[in-house]
Amino acid sequence: CRAALKHLYADKTPVRGEIEVTVYGAPDDGVYGVAGQIFSFITGAAPSTGFKGLGPSFRRKDLLTYDKKSPDPEAMCFKFRRRDSGKAVLCKICHDGMPGLDFEKERRMGELMSGVVGGTAGQAEASEFHRLWIENVMMIFESARGSNNWLKIEDVR
Repeated sequence: CRAALKHLYADKTPVRGEIEVTVYGAPDDGVYGVAGQIFSFITGAAPSTGFKGLGPSFRRKDLLTYDKKSPDPEAMCFKFRRRDSGKAVLCKICHDGMPGLDFEKERRMGELMSGVVGGTAGQAEASEFHRLWIENVMMIFESARGSNNWLKIEDVR
């Protein structure tokens, strides 16, 4: 979201409610729904349940949509479009290039996940899973701040 808004607005401040977001995936498939909620919070774009506006102003409703037909089936895709200029970008998250935990930590996190999700993990296991999960997320966030090869931003119509 940050990369898309930077590309769309350069050094200007993005305007909440003036950005349309298309999430290429179903809201209940993987993390698409979560991503949509985060994008909604940041941009003001809302689904059909959003604010209808005051007259012609401040409308958020229907600015966030989900489309199961992805322009690139090899990547998670999201489109951001400025309503004032029509300028749009397609963000592609390519999992192959994403940073992640080393093999042993990834394996351990996988072992712990079933117990945590199933509610059978003890406090120590749940804490270890949480620590590994956060470490993995932080690696991705840090990578996103610099140059990376897993996030692609393309100008689109």
